[in-house]
Amino acid sequence: LLTTDKVETTKTSEDSPSNTVKCNCNAKKQSQMAALSKHRDELQTVIRTYKSLFETTEQLIKELKSSVHEAQLEENRIKEDLRRQKIPLVQLQSVDSVDRLISERTRQRENIMTAPRRICSLVTAPQEPQVLG
Repeated sequence: LLTTDKVETTKTSEDSPSNTVKCNCNAKKQSQMAALSKHRDELQTVIRTYKSLFETTEQLIKELKSSVHEAQLEENRIKEDLRRQKIPLVQLQSVDSVDRLISERTRQRENIMTAPRRICSLVTAPQEPQVLG
């Protein structure tokens, strides 16, 4: 469009000088429109980039919330198991206290495993044929 306008105005510029001014105005407007179109395209690209960034961020937030929820469920399950085993949660506040609790429970288990088993204190019955039972 720009080149055809110049050609036409060149032909008509011989007729009157006002046509040359109109041509310069049209050229300025077209260059402004081209600059504005380029700026609009850049802005649309930036908008798409930010939308993509925000969507990615929202997806990460959803995944993190899901992970937190699953971790809370697991924590509640473990706390319930500890309550069933009568382990006070106060003892689980630091790593040292957890280590002490583990070593104490390990010693208790070893004591139970090495403790003598119960033995039946009844006297065995004689193996004579006249004894019943």
